[in-house]
Amino acid sequence: MGRTIRILVPLLLAALPGVAAAQTVLLLPSAAWQRESDGNRCRISRVFGEGDARHILMLDRMAPGDRVHVTLAGPAITDFTDETRAELDLADAAPPVRVIPLLGEVDGFGAGLKLSGIDLARGGAEASDAEEVVTLAQRGQRLRLQTGALGEVVAALDDCARGLAASWGLDVARFGDVTSGPRLLNGAAVRRGIGNSFAEHWRWYSHTDGIAHVRVIVNEAGQPEDCTVVYGTTGAAPNDRACRIMRKARFAPALDDEGKPVRAAYTASFKDRRRNALTLGTGPTD
Repeated sequence: MGRTIRILVPLLLAALPGVAAAQTVLLLPSAAWQRESDGNRCRISRVFGEGDARHILMLDRMAPGDRVHVTLAGPAITDFTDETRAELDLADAAPPVRVIPLLGEVDGFGAGLKLSGIDLARGGAEASDAEEVVTLAQRGQRLRLQTGALGEVVAALDDCARGLAASWGLDVARFGDVTSGPRLLNGAAVRRGIGNSFAEHWRWYSHTDGIAHVRVIVNEAGQPEDCTVVYGTTGAAPNDRACRIMRKARFAPALDDEGKPVRAAYTASFKDRRRNALTLGTGPTD
């Protein structure tokens, strides 16, 4: 376990200055999956490779039904850029997700990138026991992680997220009946206001830019209650303005399969990439 396999694929463009040869890096796992939660997010991670070739894959979920936020870190990430879209393939039965990554550092692993808001059920294809390789591709560079089947991993992430919701006072037993989550009615104004507040906040009060997730509990009347900001990057000072704006938002409540309102969580993510000085988090050392 833990071997790293590099497959170089020479291209004609590789002879030009500033253009690297395309290559595929295949990493095998060197540790079991690890599950952790801090009361605001659930994370499942696994280490691949050994020694100087150690990499880590981290999957975060902020609430039940929320999209997954993916962090990859290790030496191979230095071959990737935040100037163009990368393709992340988590499910063989669906097309890859194309998103511009955020680059930064992960303590203990070095260069890292974060891909936010990945929908594991895109195109109706959820991660299942059939998938065994996660692939990140960009401009001829391919990083392949031999993850093994992801079905149980995603199920554990979902179970952890339900535990989070229960700790927030939500009725988890009713989640199976929910057909639609809380819907933000004045979304354009709220997102613009919160986005501007984070842009200003990171500019003046933090030494890095970053990613933040805003979570608000929406009651059966569509009223926002408890609001929390969870940072996807470290080194950020608290931004109290974001929740002040979110508490003025207007919602349609979540509904169950009988059309009855359900108290539920609403999450929204915000990111800023101006200075490229992100600290994406801390990985396990074992």
